[in-house]
Amino acid sequence: MNQAPRQTLMESEARETPAVAARIVSQQGERLKELGGRLRALAPRYALAAGRGSSDAAALLAKYLFEMRLGLPTVSVAPSVHSIYGAQLRLEKALLLAISQSGRSPDLVDFCRSAVGEDVLRVGLINDAASPLADAVDFPVPLEAGPEKSVAATKSCIAAMVMVLGLVAHWRQDRDLIAAFERSSSVLSGALAQDWPPASTFLDGDGPVYVVGRAPGLAIAAEAALKLKETNGLHAEAVSAAEIRHGPLAL
Repeated sequence: MNQAPRQTLMESEARETPAVAARIVSQQGERLKELGGRLRALAPRYALAAGRGSSDAAALLAKYLFEMRLGLPTVSVAPSVHSIYGAQLRLEKALLLAISQSGRSPDLVDFCRSAVGEDVLRVGLINDAASPLADAVDFPVPLEAGPEKSVAATKSCIAAMVMVLGLVAHWRQDRDLIAAFERSSSVLSGALAQDWPPASTFLDGDGPVYVVGRAPGLAIAAEAALKLKETNGLHAEAVSAAEIRHGPLAL
């Protein structure tokens, strides 16, 4: 008699994401509204987004949404330019968005502490509100994901992406985008209810794997490629759909 496969810790935590999104909307919605007001008053000329691993995928999503919805030039910054190479960025009238599950990456914490300048607002989307990173930014916002035990972080990454959507929605005061943010829990529930087992045969191969995305979808592709590496030992790379002809197809 075939037994159903045991649910992994990663899957168990991924299945918490609808509840996580609901907590973000109910417990952090007003804080995001406050942050949106501060950002409208600041009117930053550019933004810097920083994160490691899965948080970097969420930072990439922020880059695309900031540029597409706000017209705000955004760069993905490397904390090592300060922690290893000692460079001090000259910042003025800027938003620094730091995203972290643990809030304890030394280079990210050190970078945020050093990122000062006239009219610079440092915002942290952090799962551990008591972490050093929360003290290194001006405006910490808890991710509400709860303790994450899976080595391949999943629910905190999805939480950060939901939070980025809420931040942009309230910054723009965009009613349609706010409504999309507020129904994120039901969207995630619907995704979990889909019939995913047929996709398992895809994981039987030995790679390499190209995960293709475009614009905000490239951030999802980056996270998917990272998860394939972490959990299946597959060589996987995220590729922009715009670069398929020049990269994978050329090879």
